[in-house]
Amino acid sequence: PSMYSADRVAYLRNQIGKRYGCDCVGLIKSYYFGGVGSPKYTANRDYNTNAIYAAAPKKGPLSSLPEVPGTCLYMKGYVGIYIGEGWCIECTLGNYGDGVVKTRVAGRGWTNWFYCPFVEYPGSSDDTPTPAFQKGDKVKVKPGSKTYTGGKLASFVYQTIYDVLEVSGERIVIGIKGNVTAAIKADDLVKQ
Repeated sequence: PSMYSADRVAYLRNQIGKRYGCDCVGLIKSYYFGGVGSPKYTANRDYNTNAIYAAAPKKGPLSSLPEVPGTCLYMKGYVGIYIGEGWCIECTLGNYGDGVVKTRVAGRGWTNWFYCPFVEYPGSSDDTPTPAFQKGDKVKVKPGSKTYTGGKLASFVYQTIYDVLEVSGERIVIGIKGNVTAAIKADDLVKQ
């Protein structure tokens, strides 16, 4: 990229075939894609920083950060991973180090925390109440979800923000501009 000096580009080119590299969200994706070489890669879970934050099933301001290692940290355009006791790991370049580094959470600029939509957190399924949806709410479908009756959804469905058109208990009908896309279980939707 143009942001790198000629020396940096030369260094990186010299690392081809010798080392593995990733950016901030790539560090998180390498976990849920199964590590080096991404043996569990699926395109519908290949999110950038803002998309992975938007799809989070649970999130909050940094002031409410839970003491749960593996919780993701967020600032616009950048993510890291909380490891506990006020520390995180992140993949960075510059003043905080080069590569995967351990840094203090405080003073780093993090604004929010979130649970990665593709990682199961201890107790997260027990303590996260199903949100109450109302007609007109904006929602996204959690990646990997199915229709209310168990049918498959097209991959683009997970990338789109929908309107709630109808609510009937756990059955939520979603669509765009009044046109029905699908009926989905409430637990498979995230408010936007």
